[in-house]
Amino acid sequence: MDLRVTTILLISDHRTPTTNKLFILLLNIKEKSNVESHIGNQMQFLFLGMELSSLEPLFMSKPTPKSVDPATVPQLAGDLVKKVRFPMLATMDGDQARVRPVSPVRTDGFVVYVANLKSYGKTGEIMANPKVELCYLDEDHNQVRITGTAEVVSDRSLLEDIWNANRLLQHYLGSVDNPDLIVYRINPNRVRFMLEWALEYHEVQL
Repeated sequence: MDLRVTTILLISDHRTPTTNKLFILLLNIKEKSNVESHIGNQMQFLFLGMELSSLEPLFMSKPTPKSVDPATVPQLAGDLVKKVRFPMLATMDGDQARVRPVSPVRTDGFVVYVANLKSYGKTGEIMANPKVELCYLDEDHNQVRITGTAEVVSDRSLLEDIWNANRLLQHYLGSVDNPDLIVYRINPNRVRFMLEWALEYHEVQL
């Protein structure tokens, strides 16, 4: 019976004890019982010098994803959006994707408002292609992705509400009538939520 196994031998490098360096010797052999006889043999092997910290993934147990009750997904996603202060906003610059952190000035459920200056690169990008995506990632690596379309807010009452609630806008721009100010409303057409390690998105019904 031709059993192919990979044997990992960890050999401490005593010449450099302060670096905690280990060597990995990977041997491809046919018979598990022949491990000892093949040590030192001129077979195919890979000899790598690696720092101790880089070996940790080899010995980590595989995490078990938590199960998610579909009925709780909208609440979980909404809570994460409220918690994360600086989501990443993706736009398209021609055929090149661009991404940057933003600080939403208002959030209504999954409708997100983002302030911008006309001089910023994303102004032209959104004008040419209003399709955008926001990604919220918390400290536990849970995430929400909001796919949607950005439009310029022109409603005066809404702009004043946003302005009056944001002291940073007031401090840096001086007036809601500042000609450099643009506020985008990102209207979602798809929202997805994923727990860390789950490797599976849950759709949020809009």
